Amino acid sequence: MGAIQNEAKRFWPDLAEDQHIQARGAAQPHPERLHLSRRPRSKGLATTFIQVIETCWSNQQRGGSQAAVRNAVPMIFRTPVGDPAAPVLLHRALCSEADGFSPQVDAEVQRLSAELAAQYRVAVHPEAHGVRVEFFGEPAGAASATASDSVVLSPGMWLRIVANRRVAVADTCTYHRFVYNIAHCEPADVNSLFAGSAPVLCINRETRLL
Repeated sequence: MGAIQNEAKRFWPDLAEDQHIQARGAAQPHPERLHLSRRPRSKGLATTFIQVIETCWSNQQRGGSQAAVRNAVPMIFRTPVGDPAAPVLLHRALCSEADGFSPQVDAEVQRLSAELAAQYRVAVHPEAHGVRVEFFGEPAGAASATASDSVVLSPGMWLRIVANRRVAVADTCTYHRFVYNIAHCEPADVNSLFAGSAPVLCINRETRLL
């Protein structure tokens, strides 16, 4: 556990403490499924920033010796500055059993394509005073067209969503935990926003996986 905590301090020595606020998800019909809404960009306009931290482990380690180590994976990482002209930016970190849960963090951020939006089951739509972020959950079967959570973020706000998933692989399965840190701000401000303020909502969509 100490190694993971030291790794987190190396990535971000001034992490703010998490504040967990339970929230109810608002299901919203969404006939067009997962997509990105486009809007004109101008200098100084807030960007939506999505950081996804994925922790994955095997069936053999569900309650194994590394359980405490994976549970100590950081909930947030310092991020590079992205393109201010992009409407939605994505930053990823992977902590896998194969690497001893040592964080493998993207060196750069990227624009969130429609394919990545579908992979991570999120959609972002412009609103009059910010953006609406929709999360479509982690269904066991076919992808849902109805958002499990729908939250409006004004500039300078961020939220956190936690979800999990089991994936069948041959005769076994792997387990995945996702932490979504989603902010709406100018790209240069995202680290100070994460470190200096609590999320407006913390939504837990984890389910018991057999």
